[in-house]
Amino acid sequence: MLDTVLRLDLQSSIWTVYTHLPSPRWFHASDIDDCGCLAVYGGCKTVDYGGARSDQLHFIYLDVQSLQSIAWQVLTADGRGRQLAAIDTKQLLSIGFPATFVDQLYF
Repeated sequence: MLDTVLRLDLQSSIWTVYTHLPSPRWFHASDIDDCGCLAVYGGCKTVDYGGARSDQLHFIYLDVQSLQSIAWQVLTADGRGRQLAAIDTKQLLSIGFPATFVDQLYF
């Protein structure tokens, strides 16, 4: 079990410590999005399969985020994305909401 996030340098084939998770885990799921955000979900908290499981979701930003990406996260945090999606598209555009954000609300 590890709480360490490692990075592999493909040129030198050397692993280095990138950062640490709040708690050690194994058998978790992870993915990296287009903006360079690593999401780590769940995993086992103990070394046996029957032990406690985690339902925590952690985000680790591997790249510097764009201001647009940060703004999108703020706008859609805590369920606000559903509230925005309930507003008419034309109204959002008329008040200056960026078209790229509107497109993401109605995917």
